[in-house]
Amino acid sequence: MIVTLKMITSEEVVGRVTDEGEDFIELEKPRTFQVIQDEKGQVRAGLVPWFMSDPDVVVMISKSHVVAQAESAAPLTEAYIKQTSSLDLSAANGKIIA
Repeated sequence: MIVTLKMITSEEVVGRVTDEGEDFIELEKPRTFQVIQDEKGQVRAGLVPWFMSDPDVVVMISKSHVVAQAESAAPLTEAYIKQTSSLDLSAANGKIIA
């Protein structure tokens, strides 16, 4: 499941849950939001690796540092999957292209 965590630092972290315990949650390929300005001057939010040194890292996050957790919305889940795998969920007729 792809989830979004709201951290006590106010960051939002998106990732695939690989394990969860009483006091931790483990995320694979965590991403966070970065505000970017495109060539037309439009301000947009983009997903960037939470760990720049290793974008594919699996991290264990203490639940004491998480304010809220929710299943990510469909558009965000699709963007996350597209960025972290070879799947393209935006193909015509809902077909997945690998």
